[in-house]
Amino acid sequence: MSEHGVDNETDGAVDIAREGNKRLIDSFDNAWQGIGYTFVHERNFKIHIAAAVLACAVGVLLRVTPTEFLIVLFAVFLVLCLELINTAIETLTDLYCGDTKNELAKIAKDTAAAAVLLASMLAVAVGAAIFAPAAIQLWIN
Repeated sequence: MSEHGVDNETDGAVDIAREGNKRLIDSFDNAWQGIGYTFVHERNFKIHIAAAVLACAVGVLLRVTPTEFLIVLFAVFLVLCLELINTAIETLTDLYCGDTKNELAKIAKDTAAAAVLLASMLAVAVGAAIFAPAAIQLWIN
């Protein structure tokens, strides 16, 4: 027992928990650094962020239901997440291949970009399906 009436084994568990919290905070910091890097260096990510802000504003202005708003957010975040993964794949490919032309590297980059494209097409379809009826309803009323 310690002087505070706590078992020493428990004190060790608290120390481990503190270390775990530090690592958790570090992992969040690393994630934000990744978002920041992508925002600064990737033009398409900036475009996707602008589209996300616009989609959210349109959702608020059209007074879509909370469920519809969440569906729009899901589509938007899917695009943003895939753009982050695309950036990671491109960066790792460039690190590995450098300036050397490599057909497999091209396939990896093109496929990752295709995932972003497909998600973007889905997001546009979701936006059209939710916003068009809401806009028409708002206009009629």
